[in-house]
Amino acid sequence: MDRDSILEGVAARLNSSEFLAKRTAFQDRFSDQFESVFQEAEGILARLRLSDRPLPLFVLDNFPLALTSQLQDLSAAEKGAVAKELVARSLIQLPRFIEQAGLPDSIVQCYPTAVGYMTASIINDDDASYAEGIDSFFDRDLRMASGLTLPAGAQIVDLRVWLPRTFYRYRGLKKNLRCLSFLAFRLGGLGPLLRIHTDTRNLLEFNPPGFSDCYCRVAELLQLMPAVRGMVSTGWFFDPAIEQISPRLQYIRRVPLAGGAFVRIDGPDALDTRHALARSATRRKLYEEGKYKPICGTMVWPRKELIRWSEERRRAFSAATTRPQCV
Repeated sequence: MDRDSILEGVAARLNSSEFLAKRTAFQDRFSDQFESVFQEAEGILARLRLSDRPLPLFVLDNFPLALTSQLQDLSAAEKGAVAKELVARSLIQLPRFIEQAGLPDSIVQCYPTAVGYMTASIINDDDASYAEGIDSFFDRDLRMASGLTLPAGAQIVDLRVWLPRTFYRYRGLKKNLRCLSFLAFRLGGLGPLLRIHTDTRNLLEFNPPGFSDCYCRVAELLQLMPAVRGMVSTGWFFDPAIEQISPRLQYIRRVPLAGGAFVRIDGPDALDTRHALARSATRRKLYEEGKYKPICGTMVWPRKELIRWSEERRRAFSAATTRPQCV
């Protein structure tokens, strides 16, 4: 599908009768009551987009929720309705961003799916849960709609993050020195990095070929962003125990490691424990029996190694088929 067709499809979703009706219902209910909040949000997003400095993870993760912190007197449903309108206003500007950002075709082709599930959440999801809780969709949707996060198939990609200094602290002398050595001699610093993570509304490519295609898309981004040092991902998938507990998921850890990535074991984490147990009766049973304790890990794939892996994969598939694979 060419770019013009993709942009037309995105615009069609944003002009669908259901999406427009949701926005009209918000305006009928609240009128201009929250216009100052929307203007503040637009100012913050504009400054973040224009900055060429890396964004600390806590800023990228928390600024959408900070926008609704002044709405504490509202009910959860009212707050969620405001959050949806914040995202909707940014989504309206997304076709222009896609057209002007100079993104690889492989990333642009992921936008119809991403806009589809974001608009579906705005139209159909319960307002009260949209901006509440650690698994709410508001933060990632606002980043995606604003161009601070990109779709890449199996994962979404946050731009210009950097590692916290705790990456090389508080793990004991030997582990701290290992991390410092990696930062100094292979990565070259704490960032900037691209960060990938999962959106549970889009799991069609959550499989070995889908992840490999995603890594190729990230490699294409890195080639356009010479200042970015590589890619980072954090989660329970990087726990070595997954190879025995859930062997079908071992590719998530093994492929980057085989391609030159570095993995630091972080330790147990409440959120990652919740995610690890959410979709597997086997993991829940083993956890309840005390035979499995989810452990969080951080994977960092330096740009040189990731680009080299992507090129080797492309060459291998080119030798076997004429169909391009990293698209």
